[in-house]
Amino acid sequence: MYLLCENPIVFGHVDIGDLDMLKHHAPPRCELHAFVRMHWNSAPWKRVLKRVLDQRRASPLRIHWMCNTMQEMGRLRLLGQRAQHCHHNLFCSEWKFRVGTAPERKWHAVYIAAFVPYKRPWLAASVPRLRFITRALPVGSRPIEYGCEHAVINESLVPHDQVVSILNESHCGLALSAEEGGMYAITEYLLCGLPVVTTPSIGGRDVWYTPDNHLLVPPHREAVAAAVQHLVTHPPDPQRIRKDALQLMGIFRKRYVDYLNKLAGKAISVQELFGDEECLLKRFVLQCNLPELLRSYDGKMFQARQLIGSKIQEPL
Repeated sequence: MYLLCENPIVFGHVDIGDLDMLKHHAPPRCELHAFVRMHWNSAPWKRVLKRVLDQRRASPLRIHWMCNTMQEMGRLRLLGQRAQHCHHNLFCSEWKFRVGTAPERKWHAVYIAAFVPYKRPWLAASVPRLRFITRALPVGSRPIEYGCEHAVINESLVPHDQVVSILNESHCGLALSAEEGGMYAITEYLLCGLPVVTTPSIGGRDVWYTPDNHLLVPPHREAVAAAVQHLVTHPPDPQRIRKDALQLMGIFRKRYVDYLNKLAGKAISVQELFGDEECLLKRFVLQCNLPELLRSYDGKMFQARQLIGSKIQEPL
C-alpha cells in the first residue's frame, strides 16, 4: 500500500485483507482513511452488502472503495458507502511496460494468468505458438488437462523485465475469464502496444477497450484461435494502443488525486504521485512494517520515516 497523506492519514491501494491490521493498529483519536482496491467483481448485490459489513467491521477506519466499474460505484453509493470509479490499473507502471523493439514476434499470443479454471486457459488450446506467464506455480498436469501441452509455461517466477520482453515478442495478449476484477494484465498488454483477444466478461477489464485495441470473441477455442491469427496477419499500430491506454490512465489518475484532495485538502498533485517511476516507490509501505509505522504517529506525522518508501523488486 502507499502512504498518500499524513494529516489526515490516508493509505492508498489498500487490499481488503489489510483492513483488520489497519483497524487494530490505528493511532488513537486520529482520522485514518483507506482507499481500498477491488480485486474481484463487486457489482452483485450480495457482494455490495458484504462491502457494507466490511465497512462496519473496520470502524474506526474510514473506507473509500475504489471501484473498477460504474456499476460497483453506483450500488455502493446507493447504500451510503464512499466510492469512486478509479480502476486499480491506474497504478500500472508505464515505465516498466513499454513498446519494445524485439526483432521477432515469436509468440502468436501470450496469456498472463494463473493456470486455474476461472482463467479458462483451455480456450487458448488451439493457438499454435502460445506463451503463458503465471505465478500459480507449479502447474502440474493442468496444461495437458486443458489441452495446452504445446504451450511454453514458466517453471519459476518471471521478473518484470523478462515479462516485458516476452510481451514484446508476442502478437497479442489473451483475456479469457468470464468474471474477475480489473485484470492488471490487460493494461500491461496495452502499455506494451499489444492488442487483446478477449471473451465477454464482467468485473471491469472492458473499461480499457477501444475499437482499435481488442477483438471480442465468444468463449470457444476456434474463435480465440481465429482472432489471434487475424492479429498476427493484421497487426494494429502498437503506439496508438499505448497512447490510448495512457490517456485513460491519466483520466483515472486525475480522478483519484482529485478525490484525495477533496478529502485531505491540497495534499498532492498528479505529477507528485505519478510523475515518474520513483514517485510511488517513495510512498510504498510493506505490510510487515505497518504496525511499527502506525505506532510512530505523533498526531501530525510519522516518526519512523525509514519505513516509508521500502523498495522491493518482486517478480511477476
